[in-house]
Amino acid sequence: MDAFFAIEGIDGSGKTTLGRSLAKEFDGTYVSSVPEGIREYLDEASHHTRFVGYMFGNLILSDRVRRGGYEFPLFVDRYIHSTIASHSVIIGEHISSIGWRIVNESDIILPDYVIFLDVDTDTAFERIYNRGKLSRNELLLEDKRELMDLMRDKYISLLKWGKFQRKGFIIIDTTDLSIDEVLDRAREYVSGLLN
Repeated sequence: MDAFFAIEGIDGSGKTTLGRSLAKEFDGTYVSSVPEGIREYLDEASHHTRFVGYMFGNLILSDRVRRGGYEFPLFVDRYIHSTIASHSVIIGEHISSIGWRIVNESDIILPDYVIFLDVDTDTAFERIYNRGKLSRNELLLEDKRELMDLMRDKYISLLKWGKFQRKGFIIIDTTDLSIDEVLDRAREYVSGLLN
């Protein structure tokens, strides 16, 4: 079955780990929504440049999906939700309407399903620190933990609004779960949809 899953959540929620694991387990494809080489640049760019760059990455990914550039099921690490939620909190609420307008006026492909990985900010920062080197964006957020909470709230409101996915979503709170427990929950959700 052709299924497009967006894996969303704040930094440190486990998106990359889960996306790679699910793609391997279901013989699918894992991809970041930002093309290789651009993410490193965007991590050091202004917030407005980052918004435009991430949205452009979403449009490129969508075009590749349309052209058959990926094997399904497709598991995408960050997509429209991340772009709009994080930037509307950092830059301003007007970014939500700009993002929504781009989605409405373009032929961007929406994910079929969203797996939102929730996590409390203390756990998220602990995981980020355990990775090693922090990006510029993560360093900026270090002093603004309340922004991370606002981003979580924004993600959830976008999901519940229902305009950014075609079929459904699940929220998995990863705060007190091991990687294997998160994978088990996500595997059960994906299996039920693909079978």
